[in-house]
Amino acid sequence: MSTGYASSGELVSSVKDANAALGTTAHWQALSWTPTTPAGTAVKFQVAASSSASGPSTFVGPDGTSATYFTSSGSSLSQFDGLRYLKYRAVLTTTDAAATPTLADVTVCFSNS
Repeated sequence: MSTGYASSGELVSSVKDANAALGTTAHWQALSWTPTTPAGTAVKFQVAASSSASGPSTFVGPDGTSATYFTSSGSSLSQFDGLRYLKYRAVLTTTDAAATPTLADVTVCFSNS
């Protein structure tokens, strides 16, 4: 019997495909989300991108390293421009056994040119 609580959990999205037509380039624009974060809780994100659908696997934050996280909704994803496939990892944390953060929506915006 477990008597504690999980202080964190994560959700990894399916692979998103910019589906750029031949001769065009994927331009990843923004990562936006709608959280509910009671006191003592947080939601943060990392993103992985690749030219191969089976390839996105190294999650990074806004500075391109695994040590940082996107913490503001509407964060720019321009560092992933030119890569066709993208997925995100949401990390939900709490310091209060009675409070849990939730995500209502996550949106990844892109354009092809």
